[in-house]
Amino acid sequence: MPGSVGQFSEGEIMRSQQRMRPDAGVAWVYVIVVILVMSLAVGVLVSNPGGAPNVMIGNSATQLAAQASAIRAQLNQCRLLYPTRTTAAPSQGDPLYPDATNFSYVPVSGLICPGAPSSNNSLWTASDGSYAPARVPGFTPWQYNNSTVSGAVTVSIMVQTSPDTQPNRKVLQMLTAKFGPGEFTTVKGSDGLPNTFILYLEQ
Repeated sequence: MPGSVGQFSEGEIMRSQQRMRPDAGVAWVYVIVVILVMSLAVGVLVSNPGGAPNVMIGNSATQLAAQASAIRAQLNQCRLLYPTRTTAAPSQGDPLYPDATNFSYVPVSGLICPGAPSSNNSLWTASDGSYAPARVPGFTPWQYNNSTVSGAVTVSIMVQTSPDTQPNRKVLQMLTAKFGPGEFTTVKGSDGLPNTFILYLEQ
């Protein structure tokens, strides 16, 4: 019959060719790839549901470590630049380090370099680009102490969890891995994780 090939009409052959176009196969490949990628993403979330919190914990620990190193460097610079005090030396502690009121922990942000000119003796002058570190969310501002304990001079800085939650304790646990074993001490909670981190400058 005219307009037919064997048992199939020309219209049926054309529709069959359209169904078998190469780009249709490519589209299916894209669909399969998208499904596979989504399956892998779901698998990662199921196998590591704490992935996002773990990243936040790591970021906080890195931030605290950087602050501790900056504070220590600023305190050591005070000693090197001004090796002679211009104020009365305390009855205990290291006279070349800033004093701590009543030999207890005081905010790092308010420290005075004891050898610097009185007109510009803040440890954080800002004129040299130094600013007191901002409080990291979940923790107290850094504290400082300079005193004599059991006959030995101890100079240290301290940070504590605030509020005292397990994720914040995990941050301090991770922070301990960023310093040598003789550089710090911790106070641990009932779950064995630290809620207080103390970094020594002198002991």
